[in-house]
Amino acid sequence: DKPGCRYTEPPDPIARQQGAEVVISIATASKPGAGHDWTVAHVWARTAGTYWLLDELRGRWEITDQLPKVRALMTRWRPSTVLIEDTSNGTALIQHLRREASNIVDVSPSGRGKEERAQALAVACEAGSVRVPVGAWADAVLDEWVSFGAGAAHDDRLDASSMAIERGAGRRLAVVSRTTGIAGL
Repeated sequence: DKPGCRYTEPPDPIARQQGAEVVISIATASKPGAGHDWTVAHVWARTAGTYWLLDELRGRWEITDQLPKVRALMTRWRPSTVLIEDTSNGTALIQHLRREASNIVDVSPSGRGKEERAQALAVACEAGSVRVPVGAWADAVLDEWVSFGAGAAHDDRLDASSMAIERGAGRRLAVVSRTTGIAGL
C-alpha cells in the first residue's frame, strides 16, 4: 500500500473538476447469497492521466435489485460512460439501461483471461496513476487487488476496476500473473 496512492479529500469535487471524465464500471453476478460472486460497481474519475476511485456499490443481488441501485449510482455521479461486463446478469442490465440512457457500453471479455484484463490496472498502479480513498471499503478493494490470484475468494472488485482503467488506457496490454497480484500498491 503506497501512501501516495491514497487520498482524503471528498470525492465530489474530484468528479466535478473541469475535464474530469467520470465512468462507472460494473461486474455483475447472477445469484444472491453467500458463496456466490458479488456485483460490483466502481465509480472512477480520470483527470490529467490520474484515475480516482470515487465510490463503490457492492452486493449480491438479483437483476431486479441491481437495476434501482445502478440507476441511483448513475443519478448521483452523472457518468459520461457506464461500462457493464456483458456476462451473467450484465446482459440483462445492459438491455434494461439502454432503454433509459445512451451512455451504456457493453464490455466483453472476448476470451481474454483475467490476468490480461487486469494488466492496465497493474500498469497504472505501478506508474502511480491510481488514487484510492482512505476508508474501510477502499482498504478491501486494495486487499482484493493485491491478493489477486493468490487464492483470493473473489476478484469482482478487480474486474470492475480493470474495465475502467483499461478503457482509460485505450488499449489491451500484456498478461498479469495470478501469482503476483497487482504490484505497485
